[in-house]
Amino acid sequence: MNYHLTIEPYYHPYWIKEDIDYLDRLIKFQASPQQLKEKLGDENVYLWKQKTLWEELLLYDLYNLEINLNIYTFEMATVRRLSVIMAQNKLKDRKLKHLREAFNIYPLRGYLNEMTLPVTEEIIQSLGEPVDIYGNGNFVPCARPAGHMTGIIVKEHDASLYHWLKFKEEGMLMAEGNIILHFDAHSDMNLICDEDLDGMSHIENIETLKSCFSSFYYEDSETDHVRPPVNLTNFLHFAVKTGLAGEIFWIMPDPDFCKLRLAGNLIKSFLLEIEGGEDFRTDMGHVVCNWQGVKVHILRLRDLPLFNQSVILDIDIDYFINEDSTWNFHGYKIMSEKDRVYWRNICSKPLQFGSFKPWIDIETFCEMLLLKNIQSPPVTISISPFYTPRQYHNLPFKLLEKLKGNTGN
Repeated sequence: MNYHLTIEPYYHPYWIKEDIDYLDRLIKFQASPQQLKEKLGDENVYLWKQKTLWEELLLYDLYNLEINLNIYTFEMATVRRLSVIMAQNKLKDRKLKHLREAFNIYPLRGYLNEMTLPVTEEIIQSLGEPVDIYGNGNFVPCARPAGHMTGIIVKEHDASLYHWLKFKEEGMLMAEGNIILHFDAHSDMNLICDEDLDGMSHIENIETLKSCFSSFYYEDSETDHVRPPVNLTNFLHFAVKTGLAGEIFWIMPDPDFCKLRLAGNLIKSFLLEIEGGEDFRTDMGHVVCNWQGVKVHILRLRDLPLFNQSVILDIDIDYFINEDSTWNFHGYKIMSEKDRVYWRNICSKPLQFGSFKPWIDIETFCEMLLLKNIQSPPVTISISPFYTPRQYHNLPFKLLEKLKGNTGN
């Protein structure tokens, strides 16, 4: 018999049982182990594409229960098929007898532990109301909104910290307690060891301190440091320990944030991203935690409050497109001539239809900064060449033009 996979257009509680029955029949009546694996492999490709379509809808309606349940349903269907394929691989030429045997040989548990749980009514209720206005009313004199900003472009992200310290020395930042808006695909919140922190605390000259930064260490072959303590994964720790940072908003790319589906996955996901993070919870409509004595907010651009004080605007270009992130495979590709022309004018080399593109364009990004009343002293923008695809290494310069108010592409 030839059994065909059927998918309901919307989630319903009976489909999971129907899918299990379908798989059981498929195992019993499929002609050979190879044919079984090929059929399930083809089905997984189809299921993954369907899940991707729902994930794109999730970007615009993160807490929609129906969308979350649909995605979870497709994930579960994919996991069941992977379990059968792996079990059949272990048996080699001997054919599986039924689905229960497959789950005994290769349990679902390992996959389920890695899965993202759907948002529930309880999670939505726990979020609370988002804060509309945030801040103490203080704006440093040199703070400017998008369209009037100045900025500095750095190669590696830890070099931003050096410039913040210079801004502080020159009176362009508050001496302590600044809010940092950290736009990045990565938290950059690893910890610097106590010994290194103690050693750096005795260095008062900022130019001398530069030798402790990975970005400048590799530019200076005469430095005596064997291992620079500050790098692109931990520079925010130094900003906190020196008092420069009093609060951090980590704004994740929408696709990355939405794939975590928020509160159901805090311990599994964000705890690993923020070394030493404590008391992960939902508050003010998003995720927060305590880290080294400061409050860290984890959220999307659209979920930021309206700021009533100046901030440190810090942007890593891998926020826009990240070669290391799986969301590149989820629909963010150039599919129109308009798209191709737009990104070709920004990129350092021609792009083809089907090429990966950033999930957000720079005009929309700058408009959102204005809507959120984000005003900053000179913005710091990191190229991060290891994570940002080479063809987009020109993006920081185009972004800075927009932030300054230049209209040309």
